[in-house]
This record gives sequence, C-alpha cells and structure tokens, in this order.
Amino acid sequence: MNHISKYLSLLFILSSCASNPEIASELNELESDEEKICRSEKVMGSKIPQTTCYTKEELERLEEKSKKILEKEQRTRQQMKTMGGVKPE
Repeated sequence: MNHISKYLSLLFILSSCASNPEIASELNELESDEEKICRSEKVMGSKIPQTTCYTKEELERLEEKSKKILEKEQRTRQQMKTMGGVKPE
C-alpha cells in the first residue's frame, strides 16, 4: 500500500511539471471567477511544502483518476498473487 501512495504522489508531481505555462495562464484567467480550494502538499525531495489551488471540479477529477489508478494496481497485484508471481506481504 505504501508503494502505491508513493507511485500516486510521483505521478501527480510529474504530471504537474509537464504542464504548459501558456495554457495554464489562459485557464487561470477563465477560472478566476470560480472558487479555489488550496492545499499545502509535500513535495518529494524537499522539506518545503507547496501550496496548490484547485477548483472543486478539478479536485473531483483528480480524486477519480487516483481511485482508478489505485484500483487498477490492486487488481494487477491480486492477479499476480493468484498466478503465484508475488508472495503476499
């Protein structure tokens, strides 16, 4: 389970690094009138937390995507256990 949370954190950080600044600024202008929800998040390799703000819809999409990734990983691990490929922890 710990590996999965590290994987999801790494996936989230890498996807945020790959964003286009021009598109992000245009989106920020469009969403400026929407209510933002801000979080202080830990960054891998740093002791300084980063504040990130999202709209309610963005948070819902992010949570749904994370749940799908987690469920897929759990199914894969379960299939590997039934095949004898991985010993249960």
